Amino acid sequence: MPKRLVLAAVIAFGLAAAHQSAAEPMVLDPNAMRQLADKAIHAGYAQDALEILDALLQRDPKDATALILKSQALRILNRLPEAEEAARQAFAAADSDNGRFGAAMVMAQSLSLQSRRIEAQLWLRRAAEVAPSRRAESIARRDFDLVRAATPLKLTFALSLSPSSNVNNGARDPAFELPSGYICPSGCLGGAIGASLALSGFEGAAGLVAEVRWHDSATAEGIFAATFSNGFVLLSQEAKTTAPDAVAGNFAMTNLDFGLTEKRYDANSDSIFSTSLNAGRVWYGGAALTDYLVAEMIVSTSLGVRSTLISGLSHQLQVSATTGDISGRLTDGSFSAEARMAGGDKVGARVSFGFTDAPSIFAENERASLQLNWSAAKPVLGIGLSAAATLKTVDYDDSLYAFEGRHDRAARLSVSAQLDQLDYLGFVPVFSLEAGRNWSNIGLYDSESFGIGLGITSKF
Repeated sequence: MPKRLVLAAVIAFGLAAAHQSAAEPMVLDPNAMRQLADKAIHAGYAQDALEILDALLQRDPKDATALILKSQALRILNRLPEAEEAARQAFAAADSDNGRFGAAMVMAQSLSLQSRRIEAQLWLRRAAEVAPSRRAESIARRDFDLVRAATPLKLTFALSLSPSSNVNNGARDPAFELPSGYICPSGCLGGAIGASLALSGFEGAAGLVAEVRWHDSATAEGIFAATFSNGFVLLSQEAKTTAPDAVAGNFAMTNLDFGLTEKRYDANSDSIFSTSLNAGRVWYGGAALTDYLVAEMIVSTSLGVRSTLISGLSHQLQVSATTGDISGRLTDGSFSAEARMAGGDKVGARVSFGFTDAPSIFAENERASLQLNWSAAKPVLGIGLSAAATLKTVDYDDSLYAFEGRHDRAARLSVSAQLDQLDYLGFVPVFSLEAGRNWSNIGLYDSESFGIGLGITSKF
């Protein structure tokens, strides 16, 4: 059927819907005109729809529905900057969630077609925020995933702040016993013992990860990532009394990391082979501490739809940022298993082991750890729950403070609560509770910590 006949049929349908007779003048109310423009757009007559919509907007420049339809028509005509402006006006004019949702969706569409996909993701987050129904929210989240998958650049933000009983990982006892039996009271380390004790306050962390896919296919994926993270502390008044010379900035740790990752997919074995090379620098207390280079290989294999086995091996070369000398070589391996239970809960276990070879005999060590993870399949009273428990052992053959070397045993337990009902633009707060204890044969390294944290994470 010729297009003009299709348009005529659309107009006839619109007139019939408006209960017009052939003998009467053609008079349409605004709602009928909007319906007619919508049908014209879907029939492929975007230009004709624009004429109807311009008439509506002459009557009311803040007609949100007309502006949304105008954005759709302009997008079809590839007039993308104009489509973007119409969508922006529609969002500003909308007085309901339905209107704001529709405007945000067409804005995202016009931005994505202009290859401005980061902005499109933000508008899809807005669409999910104002979605009038769960179905509408799922549509926005689906489109978000599609746009993100097509975006070479991916940005991830992290922010957290938590009160802690031990912001500096200090000793819990103000005295420790040397091999000779001498008790070291406060001040025996040249006045530094106060800062070596556990100090209370707040721990904060902020980070940004930028990932760029430099190639992507059905069998392989290459990613370049740049990561910046900064951990800082705020000392309590009690901590300032315990260690009057301590400066919060002296405990700050900053890391800048650049990495290349190559992933290869084996459809026959349902496995993923990942290799990566990272280089970076660590600053402690504002001063450059260590430069490093890390090579890592990870193999992930699915065992059906519910279980996954992951093994990894890495080697790290550390170089003093001040002298340029090699300060350590760290080799680590790990095995982990993840499974989804019948009820949907996820559980996992990870075993890791490693050793450090260093010029200083006091830095050489062997280590091992076991970590157990659990996360609930469904929110409990609107709260997403997860927990983790870790046991760790580290052994140093030599120590300045003990003839038999240093031997540490540590345990840590954390519980997280994600408050999904406090969603804003797809971001939700996460509260965490964490307790840790380190047992050492040297009192200086005997420590414990307890903290309550607040962070922000993305639901999608």
